[in-house]
Amino acid sequence: MSTTLFSFRIDTALKTKLDALAVATKRSKSFLAVEALENYLERESWHVAHVQKAIDAMKDDVGVPHEEGEAWPASLGTKNELPTPKARKLR
Repeated sequence: MSTTLFSFRIDTALKTKLDALAVATKRSKSFLAVEALENYLERESWHVAHVQKAIDAMKDDVGVPHEEGEAWPASLGTKNELPTPKARKLR
């Protein structure tokens, strides 16, 4: 794996937390920062991709009617639990 130097400023309180975690885990601050950045980027990339997928579906008039979207979670845990609503062409 090829690496490159990347530096940035962080809040003093955040650095203190990073220092403490590095000591507690016996890991370098660089290792922990890279791991945190990788996790953040993976999570945010997933989120952005799914938001874009939803936007694209809306442009194609595909979705779940509002009433069904509200009724389903309200029914969870009741005797009359509804099935998960399926997206479909709305018009």
